[in-house]
Amino acid sequence: MAHKIKIKFRNSSSVYYESAILNAKEFEKFNQSESKRDYNILEISSDELQIKITFFNALWEAVKSWKGTEIYLDDRLLDPNSMNQINEVSKCYVNYTKTVVQEKHCMINCEKEGWSCKLLDSIGRYLNGEFDNYYHQRNKWFEFGKFVSPLIWEIDKRPIAQM
Repeated sequence: MAHKIKIKFRNSSSVYYESAILNAKEFEKFNQSESKRDYNILEISSDELQIKITFFNALWEAVKSWKGTEIYLDDRLLDPNSMNQINEVSKCYVNYTKTVVQEKHCMINCEKEGWSCKLLDSIGRYLNGEFDNYYHQRNKWFEFGKFVSPLIWEIDKRPIAQM
């Protein structure tokens, strides 16, 4: 599934502003502001991001701390710090596509099978951005089942249905 990333940043007196503009111009959908009050807007597909990740990283490093900078994933405003996670997953996927034995790439330390992605280290009940409240939620995914063997997790559907 292709995703869309949008970055909005204003003109800046930063010494990195010209570099940020040059990096943004490497992408197909960059609209440079003609006014100092308007936003420069960059829209990137996840496919284009994988190809031009170096330009994206340079741009993001320059603009992420500027006042008024915003980043969106599929039109949902993100916390700027979440870009680190998106970047890690994107880099991992690019490496996965270049790996000879792809199944081994997704294993933790090339020996243990994870949750089919070695970067997935937690599972939350809610997927709408409420990650910061995960540890305070009453019902966690692991409360609805048990391991019936070393490789099989059995979900107990009765308590889920009663919710």
